[in-house]
Amino acid sequence: KVNPDVENLNWFNEALVYSDIHHFSTPHIEDGFMNGQEDVITISKRVDYVSNGHTLKAVLMLDISASGLSSIAQRTNFGENGSILITDINDLLVFDSNLSCIDNDCDRIDIVKSILLGGSLLTVDNQYMYVNVNTLQDTRWKITSFINVDESVKTKERIFLTMLLSFVVSISLIAIFSSWM
Repeated sequence: KVNPDVENLNWFNEALVYSDIHHFSTPHIEDGFMNGQEDVITISKRVDYVSNGHTLKAVLMLDISASGLSSIAQRTNFGENGSILITDINDLLVFDSNLSCIDNDCDRIDIVKSILLGGSLLTVDNQYMYVNVNTLQDTRWKITSFINVDESVKTKERIFLTMLLSFVVSISLIAIFSSWM
């Protein structure tokens, strides 16, 4: 059953005010219907339609299970402590797949603010992370992926040191053998 107070809900009013974009709410208990129990993100969009020669406004809404986003993030290999972070137009936390950010006082949100858009290799929580910030199409949100590249960087360093050591040993052996001739 549809919530009789739907016109007073934030996602409904945001869709009316910002008619040119899809509005994505922050996670909340489903409220478009009575007795909602699941954590959802509501996508809403104002649409205009004609009825009996009059143009009317309506709001289309779609609830997406917040647990679905977590499930997708868990199936994506971001490495240890890697995650997806979503922030709104004001850089306020909307979603964090590994719950490292519980509120807006979070180092990772500060990183998102400092990058604006694009990617950067940074040390986050004592691990090398490739941090990529993008916008979510048709929203005013940013999606940031924190990808742990710590092992890759350490492997690259080990390969470099091994090659350097091999080079030094080779040069030394060449010098020793050439002095005997």
